[in-house]
Amino acid sequence: MVSAPVLRVKTIYINSVVLAANSPFFLKIFSNGMKESDQRHITLRIADSGTEETVMMEILSFMYTGKLTTTEPNLLLDILMAADKFEVLACMRHCNQLLTNLPMTRESALLYLDYPCSTSVAAEIRHLTDAAKEFLASKYKTVPNREKTHLFHLAGQDFFLIAFCQMHEQSKAYSFGLCVEKIEMPKGPTCLTVDFELAARTRSSGKFVTRFQDKHTGDDWMLGCADLFEVPWSTFITNDNLFIDGVLHLRADLRVGVVAQPGLET
Repeated sequence: MVSAPVLRVKTIYINSVVLAANSPFFLKIFSNGMKESDQRHITLRIADSGTEETVMMEILSFMYTGKLTTTEPNLLLDILMAADKFEVLACMRHCNQLLTNLPMTRESALLYLDYPCSTSVAAEIRHLTDAAKEFLASKYKTVPNREKTHLFHLAGQDFFLIAFCQMHEQSKAYSFGLCVEKIEMPKGPTCLTVDFELAARTRSSGKFVTRFQDKHTGDDWMLGCADLFEVPWSTFITNDNLFIDGVLHLRADLRVGVVAQPGLET
């Protein structure tokens, strides 16, 4: 296996006592018996992405000053992950506090929910992910209140197509739902049989892809699916395959028939 070439070498002068006092990870490295304890030069190899170097320098600086120079959420999460790796617990707590104090936005909420982190970091920022879910639910709470977005007429009956945001009781996760509701006519209920299909256009195929099918017979109903795309809300609203130029294209196909009732003229 060929190792990656060393593109740049930076020498940093550090005090092993300071690092060991702030991190059990470095305490082990500098303890007697470890090969690094007798070395004056310790090599730390990091990716040449720029971000990893910035993160490492922030952590080293924190161990000396107790401060970080950034308040950018993505970088703070990266520092939190690295601080967890190097067991710099005070830095983890500081990152957590800075993130907690930042205003919640759509971008930061999605970042907290989708950030690929370790189990320990996930537990550390659990309050942030919970707050992000509440924020998104509140921000898009108008979705379930968009009453009867499209009115259409079939087989002598009026129908409404309704989009909504559904919260699942057990997981407390939110998802996108779509349904069709029949409006009761003044002359009284009419028994209908309905073949029902919901579809969404995808960017990858350019075509409408069936997401839900059902069949119902009755005189009073609302037919649809509470989790049309079977993904969490945060994944749904950032899915570029579904949102084409920011627009979600949906289609509802209904085949409606009136069921003859005994004793009534049809």
